[in-house]
Amino acid sequence: MNTMEKVLFCVVVSILLIVGSYILVINQPPRIKVKSPKGLTSRDAMTTSGVADKAMKWNSNSILVGVKTGKLESTTITNTGKSSEWDFEYCGLIAQSSTECKLYRVNGTGIIFNESRDYTNGRELSNWTVDSDGALEFLLKSSELKKEFSEVSRVSVFSMELVTAYFTVGHPYWIIKLGYSPDKEYGYFFIDAITGDFY
Repeated sequence: MNTMEKVLFCVVVSILLIVGSYILVINQPPRIKVKSPKGLTSRDAMTTSGVADKAMKWNSNSILVGVKTGKLESTTITNTGKSSEWDFEYCGLIAQSSTECKLYRVNGTGIIFNESRDYTNGRELSNWTVDSDGALEFLLKSSELKKEFSEVSRVSVFSMELVTAYFTVGHPYWIIKLGYSPDKEYGYFFIDAITGDFY
């Protein structure tokens, strides 16, 4: 084999390798990297995101009036009270009789967006000690839950919300929506966010 034949052979082999590699690449199924959401309790989401500090920078009079999860289809809530996303609503006075509110959405990486809201008449959430995981734990051990879903083998958490109760003079409580299908039977359960008792 002379030099010209060697060069020609190398060129043909190189072309075949390039074409073969290209064919392999285009026939491969696409690689999809699925990042599973890291669930956080409401208090962990609040602490790691620094949302309270952001709200104070936005309005130095701001107070926390609502904590929610499960309102979006993309939200994943575990049966241990952890969620992929939490909403924190803060309101603050801007004039003697005017109040503004802002909603912050938080996931495992921090605050993913915020938006201004109309005033909601919410009362300040303070001194709550039962976090989302504790509230769900109290609920799952309860006779009320067993009675409500006695014939169901698996129950899902649809939403959790922490608010201040008007009927208990500003006492914070969790509203937990459980069910076994989005379009089938579900129930709302109310858990005291200080003692873990049922309302």
